[in-house]
Amino acid sequence: MASSFLDVIPIQGESAPEALDSRMQRVPVESSSIASIGYAPQERVLELEFRQSGEVYQYFDVPAEEYTAFLAADSKGT
Repeated sequence: MASSFLDVIPIQGESAPEALDSRMQRVPVESSSIASIGYAPQERVLELEFRQSGEVYQYFDVPAEEYTAFLAADSKGT
């Protein structure tokens, strides 16, 4: 079965009624495009805040291993 990482919704504005609580704890990261990253392990939701736009997106059905690898990556978003 294909991954559902493409199931993404913005959590700001009216277009996100099903989003998890937007107060998810995120950690700042060194990246030219991503400002912070958060993860809800029980829900398997990855949350990214983009630096330039300030928009926050949630990615669904993300395994914890992917979140950990993303945080450890040398490049986060380019």
